[in-house]
Amino acid sequence: GVAFSTGRGETLGKLLRIGHMGLVAEPIYAVVALTALGGAIRKLGGKADVAAAIEAAMRVIEDGQK
Repeated sequence: GVAFSTGRGETLGKLLRIGHMGLVAEPIYAVVALTALGGAIRKLGGKADVAAAIEAAMRVIEDGQK
């Protein structure tokens, strides 16, 4: 699953926290989180370039594997 929150303590309301970790956490799960976030934004009538977000995440993941 993916959980979203608006931060804690000093960061409350200043950021969007994406929880996608757990015992089997893998970097690719960030893509799942971005897809879920983009879908929620779109459902609420906002604009979200999910493809660009996934592409950017994949670049980071791939760079980390080098």
